[in-house]
Amino acid sequence: AEQTAHDRALAAALLRRTPPARDRAVLLLRRAKAVDAEVAHAEAMMGNIAGLVGRIEAGTVQVEVVKALEEGNVALAGINEALRAADVEAVLEEGARQKEATGEISKALAAAGERMAGAEGEWSEEAVRGELEALEAELGKEEAGKAGVEEKIAGMEEVPDGVPQEADGVP
Repeated sequence: AEQTAHDRALAAALLRRTPPARDRAVLLLRRAKAVDAEVAHAEAMMGNIAGLVGRIEAGTVQVEVVKALEEGNVALAGINEALRAADVEAVLEEGARQKEATGEISKALAAAGERMAGAEGEWSEEAVRGELEALEAELGKEEAGKAGVEEKIAGMEEVPDGVPQEADGVP
């Protein structure tokens, strides 16, 4: 840009001379136009190159996406092979059978418990609570007895350690 401006300024100066150097001014203007054309051509090529780089980058991303999709399809195929629909249905059916069997066992145990309660006589929550209170009272008496013994032991004098020494005249 500076060169072409300089060439144009020189061409104008040549035309101001007496006699004007018109041929040289034309040559300078042609050179300025050629430089401008080369710059425009270079800028257009750089634009094309930038566009190509952008398309290459986009293509690279697309290739990576396709590869990821292929890997995903392979993984899904492996999962589908490992877990066939018939196998899953069989596992679910087996789980339902086991749940049903557990329910039947629970019902049988409940019925047996009801029969046992009827065979040994009726029991109620009040009877259970009464037995619990009797056990607590018995344990309370044992604890009170232990506390009394501990108080007696605490009140006793200490027993000397070792062998007693002989007193005067006492063997």
